[in-house]
Amino acid sequence: MKKIRWLKILTILSIAVFLNGCAIGRTSDYSTGSVDYNTGINEQVHFVVAFQDVRPYVLSGNKKNTFVGLQRSVAGVPWPVNTKSGNPLADDFGTVVTRSLRDKGLNAEYIKFDFRKDVDAFVKENSKTGRKILVFSIYEWKTDVYFTSSIHYNVLLTVYDSNGIKLVDARRQGSDALGPNERAGRKNLTVANIDIIGGLLKTPEIQAALLRGDVAAPVEKKVTAIPEKEEKCSVQQVLKMKDAGLSDNQIQAACE
Repeated sequence: MKKIRWLKILTILSIAVFLNGCAIGRTSDYSTGSVDYNTGINEQVHFVVAFQDVRPYVLSGNKKNTFVGLQRSVAGVPWPVNTKSGNPLADDFGTVVTRSLRDKGLNAEYIKFDFRKDVDAFVKENSKTGRKILVFSIYEWKTDVYFTSSIHYNVLLTVYDSNGIKLVDARRQGSDALGPNERAGRKNLTVANIDIIGGLLKTPEIQAALLRGDVAAPVEKKVTAIPEKEEKCSVQQVLKMKDAGLSDNQIQAACE
């Protein structure tokens, strides 16, 4: 029995290592280091990066915005896992992505997104000539660690041009196992992070939108009223000319 118990403990500790320290201390590091997201963008692109945390359990107040998953005890009791930095998950993601893109030589600025703010209002406030706006909306993100580990995610990336016009969006979602025996993009949490977030940046439609020139804002067409032809002769004048014996052609010529 002791041997079985120790095997269970070692299994959980092994999973913790695969999750990059997720189990120990029930925190996970999303903020340190500069990750090469390898976006494939080979031009100077100026853009704003924003992460919006719209996970339903965060919006309801059921979980903190630092929540990133669950770690279960040997008995199966779930414990919340939070960001190691103590910052909201959206801020950790935003900081790492922005720093990583800057390391690629791109001009990127991270702007915090108040979850109470409307996306359109945020885009309008931050629209500026010569740059794109990238809004990552996190609808789901958590890991679950027991005798196996998994990641559950649903992230939407939307690109806006400098006029605040939506260009394109792309989504990554799924529930995948994590571990050294899984596919390349799910070997551990750090690799999964790169694959999911970096994968969104590498989608062909997103790259095309980032490299596309600004679309001019639609100009409202003004309808110019055609002025009515000015009449030089009043009704009274026309009647007087008729009384004087002038013909219709003479009256028309006199009034032109």
